[in-house]
Amino acid sequence: MLSISAGGHENIRLSDTGIRLLAESRQRNQRSLSEHDRLAERTADHLVDAGRIVWRELALRARVAVPDAPGFQALQTPGNGLWPAD
Repeated sequence: MLSISAGGHENIRLSDTGIRLLAESRQRNQRSLSEHDRLAERTADHLVDAGRIVWRELALRARVAVPDAPGFQALQTPGNGLWPAD
């Protein structure tokens, strides 16, 4: 059921069946996590246990330069590494 609040926000109310279907979908998706995802989750749990703040499932959005595009400049470092050599 969709309703609109006095402030103009849309609110969706799910039926019990809808909630159950969402829960089942979430469980299926959790089971299909890659090894990398499981390692990231264990690392995050470890950091939380140590009192650190952790954000999960963040999407990284970055501008990616295309080599043929005007203004493209490749990163040049000794040895083609990510960081300059010491």
